[in-house]
Amino acid sequence: MITRADGVIVAVNPTFVMLTGYPESEALGQTPRLLRSGQHPPAFYKELHATLAERGCWSGELINRRRDGSLFTVIMNIAAVHDRNGQLGYYVAAFSDVTTIRQVQERMDYLTWHDALTGLPNRLLLTDRLRQMLKICLREAHLAVAMVLDIKRFGALNEALGVQVADAVLGMIANRLRRELRTGDTLARLDGDEFAVVLAGTHDSSETAAHHARLVAGQLSAAVAEPLKIAGSVLRLGLGIGITLFPKYENDEAGEVLRRAQTARHRAGDPEAGGQSIVFFDERMGQSVEHRFRLEQELHHAITAGELRVYLQSQVDHDGRITGAEALLRWQHPQRGLVPPGEFIPIAERTELIVQLDRWVLGEVVALLARSAGCRPAPTLSVNVSPRMFASPGFVDELRTLLAPHPDSARRLVIELTEGVLVHDPEVVAERMAALGALGVRFSIDDFGTGYSSLTYLKRLPLHELKIDRSFILEAPHDADDAALVGLIVSVAGHLRLEVVAEGVETAVHADWLRSHPGVRRQGYLYGRPVPAGDWFGDYASGCDA
Repeated sequence: MITRADGVIVAVNPTFVMLTGYPESEALGQTPRLLRSGQHPPAFYKELHATLAERGCWSGELINRRRDGSLFTVIMNIAAVHDRNGQLGYYVAAFSDVTTIRQVQERMDYLTWHDALTGLPNRLLLTDRLRQMLKICLREAHLAVAMVLDIKRFGALNEALGVQVADAVLGMIANRLRRELRTGDTLARLDGDEFAVVLAGTHDSSETAAHHARLVAGQLSAAVAEPLKIAGSVLRLGLGIGITLFPKYENDEAGEVLRRAQTARHRAGDPEAGGQSIVFFDERMGQSVEHRFRLEQELHHAITAGELRVYLQSQVDHDGRITGAEALLRWQHPQRGLVPPGEFIPIAERTELIVQLDRWVLGEVVALLARSAGCRPAPTLSVNVSPRMFASPGFVDELRTLLAPHPDSARRLVIELTEGVLVHDPEVVAERMAALGALGVRFSIDDFGTGYSSLTYLKRLPLHELKIDRSFILEAPHDADDAALVGLIVSVAGHLRLEVVAEGVETAVHADWLRSHPGVRRQGYLYGRPVPAGDWFGDYASGCDA
């Protein structure tokens, strides 16, 4: 292609016509912009022209567009032609189509890093990403997760159905695994039926990392366990999964991380033989995570299976008269017996399960309040609401709906919130508290003194009560600092016209000490341990209509 100094095309040869699809009659009088593909930014062409002006020549690779709109890659050489007087007359551009060569190179590059059968990253790319994740973890002092997976009894499947079917199964399994993972996770095929996963994201503790790993491993196992129809057969496959957290050492390497996950995977026995299908390299961690995972799954079932119970612990005034109770959740497991709340509540708090538990408890408490309306005096019931539940957009409407059939119950319902809830988005918190307060619902700060203890929200938010954390009450009779702190809290509450409940009153010594604060209500083992709600009301409501 020859152009004048102003860029107008004055000649093309037959090969130009063949490569571009433009006949000579259409090319002449145009400029090289005729071939622009839009694949290069304006700065690219600006630099090209600057080089031509400075050196009189330019060489490089371009992506051009043919007359039919298809793209092709060329290697181009452009040279300036001057006349005898040194005046620029023409530019001559010679180019060769290297599209096929580049496609082959791209394919070779792709196959260097990817598995040809599944299109997944191969061992080389996986190792590279493991190295990158190791650097991040070591720099931030965090942990990440790696897994190695294989398909149970895949060798028998291969022999029975043949290589072509087995390859198709591998492709289908790869797609199932890919769908269960998040953007940023790496799924790789190592060899045969062996896959590997590196989960995106890091964790600041082994507990959270292991819990996340166990959750994802369960999802992968469930996805593969779905019946697979192929070649007239219905296959039911399973996975063996080995999991390791990394880095384990300061000089941990990608190869060692992979070997640990493979070691764990080798220990993943067939479930039919009594072995575990998901195994951690650190067996103790794996057992702990497995226990928590099973509890989480069983807790889902417990909500609908009627295994949850409301227990009540009495609150009394300074004369020992019962004024109400705190509602506490218990889980009556059919095999494990009564599961301590300290064992299952933290598990629920890491998931949306805590919202389901809160919803169930609130429903039970409102029903109990309605049943006790005939008692004189009718008791108040306090219930703790988690930050996640209180922050959910529908919380106010849900509670309003619960209370609608029992409007008198609202005045005897006390919602306990932790201090952390109050300082997060205080305007929204105040709005929700005001909406429920209009119904008569009262609010208490639980474990006061262990969090922010800010006088600002005591003054601005519609609060009614402070619950002094039991740790202060337990030591107050013997520790001057704790005693002074309790006195200060009671004094502040008095000035702000807030009621006070002291938790942890377990002995007569605690009760005697609290006589100096006669307005403080008490709660603790001295006045009764938590008991089933029916038993509590049986004692409280003896002789009344409840």
